[in-house]
Amino acid sequence: VLVCLSKNPRVLLLDKTNKQAALKHVALKHAALKQAALKHAALKHAALKHAALKHAALKQAALKQAALKQATLKQAALKHAALKQAALKQAALKQAALKQAALKHATLKQAALKHAALKQAALKHAALKQAAL
Repeated sequence: VLVCLSKNPRVLLLDKTNKQAALKHVALKHAALKQAALKHAALKHAALKHAALKHAALKQAALKQAALKQATLKQAALKHAALKQAALKQAALKQAALKQAALKHATLKQAALKHAALKQAALKHAALKQAAL
């Protein structure tokens, strides 16, 4: 604020003009600062919005990646279970085939022993018959 001690009207007019110019300069400076603050706030808001959108996109991508990984693990577990089931079934079939082959072998051996015993008895019978003649 300018203070004028003179009573001269010309000096007072100059003082009034200087005061108006100073007020106008302060008002313009205030408007420019307000405009800059608004621009700064808008830029800050835009940057925060961009960061929030980027964060949301990255979070979405991470969730999608986790879901794909989970699905892959689940598929691998199902495939493993199916292969294990098939291996168990194959082992059971092999075991059944071996058991059946062992039973068939035992039956054939039993028949061969019976045949040998019958042949032995027939030979003995033939020998006795021959001796009786």
